Amino acid sequence: MRPESSLSQTLTTAVSGPRSIHLLWGALGIGSLVLRIAMIDRAPLDSHEAALAFAAWQAALGETGDSLVASGAPLLARLIAGLFWLFGASDVTARIVPALAGAALPLTPSLLTGLLGSRVTLTAGVLIAVSPIMVHLSQVADPAMMTALLAMVVVASAVRLATDRPAWAPWTFASGLGLALAHHPTVLLALLAAAAGALATWNLSRAQARGWLAALQGEAARGPIALGVGTAVVAATGGLMDLRGVGFMLGDVWTGLGAVAAPTTFPSRNLAALLAYAGPLIVLAAAGFVLDLRAGSRLALFLGQWTLLLLVLSMDFGQAVVAYAALPIAPAALLAAGALAHLPTRLATYRLSGAGWTVVALSIASGGAALVIVGHAAGADRPVPPFTALAGIGLGALTVEAWRRWASRADRVRAAVILGTLAFVVFSAGSIARLSFGGSPPGTEILKREETAPAFREMFEELNVLARGDERVVLVYDASTPIAARWYGRAISQLERGAAAPAGAIQFEAAPPLDAAGGQRTPGRTPWRTLSHLDRADLNVTGAAQWAVSRSGLVEGRPQDIIVVR
Repeated sequence: MRPESSLSQTLTTAVSGPRSIHLLWGALGIGSLVLRIAMIDRAPLDSHEAALAFAAWQAALGETGDSLVASGAPLLARLIAGLFWLFGASDVTARIVPALAGAALPLTPSLLTGLLGSRVTLTAGVLIAVSPIMVHLSQVADPAMMTALLAMVVVASAVRLATDRPAWAPWTFASGLGLALAHHPTVLLALLAAAAGALATWNLSRAQARGWLAALQGEAARGPIALGVGTAVVAATGGLMDLRGVGFMLGDVWTGLGAVAAPTTFPSRNLAALLAYAGPLIVLAAAGFVLDLRAGSRLALFLGQWTLLLLVLSMDFGQAVVAYAALPIAPAALLAAGALAHLPTRLATYRLSGAGWTVVALSIASGGAALVIVGHAAGADRPVPPFTALAGIGLGALTVEAWRRWASRADRVRAAVILGTLAFVVFSAGSIARLSFGGSPPGTEILKREETAPAFREMFEELNVLARGDERVVLVYDASTPIAARWYGRAISQLERGAAAPAGAIQFEAAPPLDAAGGQRTPGRTPWRTLSHLDRADLNVTGAAQWAVSRSGLVEGRPQDIIVVR
């Protein structure tokens, strides 16, 4: 038998002991946090973020006239208010809590290590950590990341309670459920979907139900129950400082289910985002579900049904509730990790012959040529030249022939694994770079509900998010075309053209339209805000490919432009 390579031996040793496992989980958590903190303040808060952050800022100053329960996410709002009080108000401070929740989410599969093993749970953690959707939503002041985190903690703890019952499971389940009741309606909807999946997976007899009820009345359950109730009350009321939180926990969060589950026109932005940014993960999850189901895994059956229900929710509901795009990622990652666990871990297994490397090189060349051709055609908006098309077709035919005739069956399997890994890495890195760190025109990213031009960051002090009624900042508009302009959720004072502006005022004038002949933007024109929406006319294979390459079509921006006059 051929000995393992030194790197393979190192990897095998690295996951062989408890101490090494803890180090790997720690490295995963730190890496996830760094990935989410990077460029976290690239864009100003959109109107959804600003509404939450502004309420938290007022609470930090003690000037709020209403309870933070009115924000709809009191737990997150109170945590943000506490950070504002400690560190001052800023974009980064408003987004720190979601970033921390997003960094903690990849660690939640560790709760299932006793059932799935370290290899599967670590792989699932990595898949969650590098998910473009999870990275982006961790950089947004929105309840989505806390929703996904609490749902995973509660569900994983419940699974352990229903199986091997470790000592920590009742405590994490109780505290997680208590925080869920104080957080947001979407987490309860996710837990209800999990309960439906569990009932469809495990047949609960009357004797089992009576046994569980008796266990809840036992002395061992009193501590976790007290912790859960206490956590819910303290979290909902902000440490008993706002007793309206009790009403939120008992009533508002349940009635809010109707609001977050309001049907939207198909397809929703969340479904489109899942297909665009989590398509490979969903395919791997489907493969893992089938493989584990054939092996008789009840846990895989439950995870598959829960993932499917969450995908249905993403498909039908929540055009503005981005949590629906985040919720399916973690259970799908667990299923995908189960599929990857069937692959050998020895590096020597993937050693290719010369023919195998030729197949890999031709496949990369064919894929690159296809992207260049499609990108050029999409960017130039004209047909592909015949010679270019024939060259691309010829290269593709040569690649197919190489796969069929040159490479052995073993080489084909190894090459497929290597190419799949490379494609996944490139896809994830490219999507994270475009979605989270810039590189796409405003209004063209599916998950971004609203984008403000980065040029306005230079005017942060003048616009002054914390100013209250600054008369020097005005918007000059024509009576026939008034503009509704807001900065960080605060309306900018408006002044009709021709009226006398205050001394030293910074004016924002409506920009003239685009040049109809040349389609050129007027010099000095700066987009104030771009609202993105799905263009359903482009919902086809060609439209999706065009959007993936050139970010034109599919997601259409509607700009509202102004000119800055100092």
